[in-house]
Amino acid sequence: AASYQELINRISDECKLKYTVVLRPGAQQLLEPEGPLFGPLVDVRFTKATFDIGEAAKCIAAERGTAAVMHLMRVLEVGLHALAKAIGIDYQPNWDAYIRKVNSYLDDADARGSKSKRNRGEKLRNINGDILAIKHAWRNPAMHVEGTYTLEEATSIYRLTRTLMQR
Repeated sequence: AASYQELINRISDECKLKYTVVLRPGAQQLLEPEGPLFGPLVDVRFTKATFDIGEAAKCIAAERGTAAVMHLMRVLEVGLHALAKAIGIDYQPNWDAYIRKVNSYLDDADARGSKSKRNRGEKLRNINGDILAIKHAWRNPAMHVEGTYTLEEATSIYRLTRTLMQR
């Protein structure tokens, strides 16, 4: 009986030295993924986004919605820079400038481009439109302290960000 009580006391003492957080089911997959969270292609093509993808996942696991959205906006900025670079647009100071330059490029492609260039332009126009919508709906409110995000909202934005980066 004394040995049992001593064991209980030691376990109690050890537990006081640590802070334990219990996660909801499925959250461990976000903390310890089996592979790249947004898929191998995104992982290879957007290495600058890897850190923020992982941090967004950790924030969702910890139920920190607004923090997750802020990391996801950084991921999307990497995607926006890559989109612009792919069509020859130099560094721009903000999302609006990138979006305007991409639209200008696409308008020119529509007016003077070949059929294949117009088809590629349509795909790029859809991506650019998604980025514009995200900018107004989530990026600006998150980055300018206007909005906060629930776990459900952040999870939805996480999925949409993954889809957009995969496109």
